[in-house]
Amino acid sequence: MQIFNATRYSACPPDSRAPPGAIHEDIAEAHFSQKVSPVLPAHALLHHFIREHDVSRAHDLATSMMKEGIRLHGRSLRALVRVATQPGPTPFTLLYKSYKSARSGFKPLDLSNARSRDPNTNFALSLMRTAREAQYKHTDEILAQIIKLCTFNGELCLAGMIFAAVIIDWQRRKALAAQLQSGIEHMQDDQPPQPPSQQERPNSLRRGAYLSPNMPWIQLVTSIEHVLSTERETEQWDDVQAEALQTLTILAELLDNQEFPYRNVAPLLRALYRCPKTKRKVWIRNNDGSYRKVVAYQYFHEILLRFIGDLPTKRPPIPDLDLASYNTLLHYTLRHWLSTDLASSVLTHMTQVRNPPLNPDRVTLNILLSCGTKLRRNDVVQQGFDVLGDTQENAVEHIVDGAIAKVRYLKQHALEGVTSMAPPTGDLSPRSTRSVAPVVDADMRTIVALMTYLTSSGNPHGAVHVLLRFLPELSSTDPPSWDSLPPEEKTRRRGIARQECVQRAKLLGPHFFVAALNALVKSGRSGLAERVWFLAKSAETASGHAWILPTEAYTIMVQCYGAEARKFAMACFQKPVPRLASTGMARASLDRSSEEWYQWVPRTQRHVVGWASFLDTAAGSRQEPLLRSEAGYRIAALFYEFIARKVRDVGDALVLQDDLPQHVHPPLPRPDAKFFNAALKVFSHRLLTRASQAMVRLFLLILLFF
Repeated sequence: MQIFNATRYSACPPDSRAPPGAIHEDIAEAHFSQKVSPVLPAHALLHHFIREHDVSRAHDLATSMMKEGIRLHGRSLRALVRVATQPGPTPFTLLYKSYKSARSGFKPLDLSNARSRDPNTNFALSLMRTAREAQYKHTDEILAQIIKLCTFNGELCLAGMIFAAVIIDWQRRKALAAQLQSGIEHMQDDQPPQPPSQQERPNSLRRGAYLSPNMPWIQLVTSIEHVLSTERETEQWDDVQAEALQTLTILAELLDNQEFPYRNVAPLLRALYRCPKTKRKVWIRNNDGSYRKVVAYQYFHEILLRFIGDLPTKRPPIPDLDLASYNTLLHYTLRHWLSTDLASSVLTHMTQVRNPPLNPDRVTLNILLSCGTKLRRNDVVQQGFDVLGDTQENAVEHIVDGAIAKVRYLKQHALEGVTSMAPPTGDLSPRSTRSVAPVVDADMRTIVALMTYLTSSGNPHGAVHVLLRFLPELSSTDPPSWDSLPPEEKTRRRGIARQECVQRAKLLGPHFFVAALNALVKSGRSGLAERVWFLAKSAETASGHAWILPTEAYTIMVQCYGAEARKFAMACFQKPVPRLASTGMARASLDRSSEEWYQWVPRTQRHVVGWASFLDTAAGSRQEPLLRSEAGYRIAALFYEFIARKVRDVGDALVLQDDLPQHVHPPLPRPDAKFFNAALKVFSHRLLTRASQAMVRLFLLILLFF
């Protein structure tokens, strides 16, 4: 008003600044050196009164403008008449004013004590605090960028505090918007007139419950996991890990207080139960606002147990969990707590309590198969087969068919640049398929878990059957159609089939071959295990070392050849059987008065049959066949020398290059305790200087009968 009055009287002498009809307001003391037109300030002030619904002052200003000869714009006059003819303030307007006053009654970002090492970050935080207090739009997206910047700079605790403040601010805005909406619905019940339209409602009301979905909390959790999983013997790194634990505590408190607003909480759940078992303490807030220190490891697991006991169903502010979060909780209950009761409660909530319920997917099946095998609980595995709604035999066939179809799809499109791991088999989502389909959407994790379960449950031959379904070329017999072919053509076709088999095998991955070798060794098929090993090494080379066989595969092969080396051709006796003269097996040199005699049969063959052929190839044509004990010992020694050479190569690389990455992908095979135990079992048997008591008793028994 002072600026408007100063423009009005800029061309008038000082003694005539109050003409008749003027608005009696405080007259500005400013003097302009030249005349300034009051038209634009007058219209700006008029529209301010119109927006504030101050009809009285708008009427006085418009009347004064027309009396003083200031031309009033037609649209401004129509706007003034429209506001003057409207009824008084509606209950909605009064309710919104109360909402607006309540909205300005708190500070959404109370980060006055938060400071960054970067001065630019401090400047951005100060600017954002002012912008959010002034209710500016699009501040969530800008805060997301600040969180990314803090995470990149390693200031995890500051990033967690900003994220928590944003969530608390959103919770308050959502609560106030809910109160306003409740008041509107109450007015609709009391008053017959229609409520105001969406255009008539303020924009800030429609933004009251808005939260940006692009908050980089997953990147923050990933950085926390990386810090906690890395071990360094420095005092500075201890401080970094303590900061990461405190940041994870801030996020965990949001989850514990039911203030985490996202459906997919699987990354946060994994970070909580993967926290290393440490005695570090973190600060938490009590209900009365005070603070206390607790052990982080125990506190995180207490939060997870409380969360499992009170899973969100349909109550704000936490939405219903998605399928990935349920699968994460299922894996946590089975692998950490070894509790089938907790796992059953998670499955029941997912499939029955949740509205709408969720159907288990492939990941759920993999978790039940693998965890049930490790727990040696057939009922848990049976729950996995119940997911498919079929018997175990049919479910195995459906799983294998689905995985074979996927491998064929990947092999067919490998040269066409197709990178999708799932063939277009239609909608296989749990919501659309209640009953089992003819082909199950299985992946290699499902196949590995299935083969491991079959081997552990005493059915390794079933796992071998699955192996031959994927790699039928491992069969030692040629197709019947090749019988009439010449030897050269057979050799050529075998080479082509071998190349196709290698191209298919490189898509299976290392864990598939580990499960296959384990099943073959436990089923006693050493020859087939050796062929699978050579195929796996060829596939490893064909993959461009995208994957490498782990140490577990070497351990299994050492155990296989060690078991062969311990076998020896010694006659053993079975329990007495009746004398049968027609068999010709009676020994005339033995004078037995009874009608029973001890039948002597060889326990095993003395020489190698069906395996270790590469030793013959390396040594040329051999006149005498290989002894089983000698071949098994030599091949086990070759495996030990190979992996020991790998360890020396890695050690030399570490000496030459100090700044190697912490995690080498794919990891090189390095011997572990199981590998050394298997090697000691082989070599100590050869180095025994004194026979065991069992061997002495067996030798005396042989002398007694012969």
